Amino acid sequence: MTQQTTGEKIILVTGATGNQGGAVARHLLKRGNFKVRAFVRDPNKSAAHALQQAGAELVAGDFRDRASLDRALQGAPDPNRDGVYIGVEEGGIYISHNQGETWDSLNEGLYWDVHTVVPVGDGLRLYATTGNGFYRSDDGGQHWRRMMQGLERNYTVACVVSKSQTDLVFLAAAASPPPTWALGANAGLYRSLDGGEHWQQLEQGLPSKFDVMVRVLTLDTAGRIFVGAGDQLFTSEDLGENWQLVAEKLPNIQALAIV
Repeated sequence: MTQQTTGEKIILVTGATGNQGGAVARHLLKRGNFKVRAFVRDPNKSAAHALQQAGAELVAGDFRDRASLDRALQGAPDPNRDGVYIGVEEGGIYISHNQGETWDSLNEGLYWDVHTVVPVGDGLRLYATTGNGFYRSDDGGQHWRRMMQGLERNYTVACVVSKSQTDLVFLAAAASPPPTWALGANAGLYRSLDGGEHWQQLEQGLPSKFDVMVRVLTLDTAGRIFVGAGDQLFTSEDLGENWQLVAEKLPNIQALAIV
């Protein structure tokens, strides 16, 4: 198993003091492009010491000991999250486990007009915004549920999820698709505290409806939320309870990066 970290791949080798596992571990250590994590029964064996001296990280345990397996697998990717997801407008959601060579469909129960897909938490939960509402999967995209309680507008687009509280979700939704927006998008900003089960429209300091679609929705590491709609930029420092207009008459906001 591999995990992409800061420019380094971590590879977990099981049975690392055996003939096959040891050969794999030694080969990877010689290549020097990886951080090798060796799963061993007895870290005091000479073979384990040799791997450690060569640069391997030792994790002691046994396949029958779930706790030791959890330690060995800490940070190692689950197949559901060690992949590339794409959301295709008028196409659905797909995942690739081989850097885009092949793609698997994740569309059972999902509306096909997808705008965003957000993997969160353990990799089994996915959030998606579509032209027919908000959807959630709790099994890596194998099945989806449409979740609209409190969400009066169907055309969901921008979406952001807190990294520290993965049930905290913000999204922007319009009443209807873009061909109707010439007369105003009639869009709103919504928040869910329970992973999409219930939604609340956020209005304190915001327009009751946005005539221009909210294109930008961003959270920074301090928990501040930024919303860009047309030429206006709003921010909230209390998880969306209150908002302030921080800039207006800007060029049309299409993207925002927090640095």
